[in-house]
Amino acid sequence: MSIEIDKLSKILYNEHMKYKMIGLDLDGTLLKDDKSVDAQTKEYLETLSANGVHIVPITGRPLSGIPDCVRNIKGVDYIIANNGSKTVLNSTNETLFSLAMDNATSKRVIESVKQTGAIFEVFLNHYGYCEKYVFDHYKEVYTGTVLGDYIFSSRKQVDNLMTLFDDKNAEADEVFIICKDSDDREKIKAETDKIIGIQYCMLADRFLEITRGGTDKGTALEMLCNHLKIELEEVIAFGDGENDLQFLDKAGTAIAMGNAGDIVKAQADIITDTNNNQGVLKALKNLIGT
Repeated sequence: MSIEIDKLSKILYNEHMKYKMIGLDLDGTLLKDDKSVDAQTKEYLETLSANGVHIVPITGRPLSGIPDCVRNIKGVDYIIANNGSKTVLNSTNETLFSLAMDNATSKRVIESVKQTGAIFEVFLNHYGYCEKYVFDHYKEVYTGTVLGDYIFSSRKQVDNLMTLFDDKNAEADEVFIICKDSDDREKIKAETDKIIGIQYCMLADRFLEITRGGTDKGTALEMLCNHLKIELEEVIAFGDGENDLQFLDKAGTAIAMGNAGDIVKAQADIITDTNNNQGVLKALKNLIGT
């Protein structure tokens, strides 16, 4: 597909275009299951960018885990990572906004989760950190898989997670926990429930994420829009998972992928095709034109 910028400019009405930002979840949304970006979708996004539209990945991944096929899309100037805990400048990795837990809270959460014996990791400084028993688990389960490629490019092994916070300026973006099942997840929540200033995000049936209270993709999206002087009504947002609900709710136009869960589809304004079948491209062409 070849898109003439002059032709598309007429459709976008130049600076008067209705849409000023495209917010894109990655896994299950912009990325196909093989973790690549569809070539025609990339071309279309770059053409939108050339006409003044901001293309913003909004992901649960840390910055180190965002693949080059995303970071190299022309017009990706900002990235919202760690489910909203970090907003960074793509060109320099400089943090624009941080919604991390403070040092003391980070240590309390880690100490509490350690007591449960759970498999968990801590995210800060654009990486995920885990102790040897967790890294060994990852090697056993994920070596040679697409998910393994992501994990091993974005995680670092340390002897003791607590030593990361000897630096009083160190703050955890999130703590991610792999629970045995939903009952185990409730026990871990109970273990940390008395810690002030945190919140939980429950993913699938056994994953638990702990972040600073009020931190999510929607809050980060609103902060970035304020920074860029863009109205939320001028944002198109794409997502597929429950951690996308807050930013889908904030955006003027919310689009659920065909592979999204029912709760996400119920909140969306539009349901498009799947991530493996050009769902992002098809929705954008329907809204904006070819």
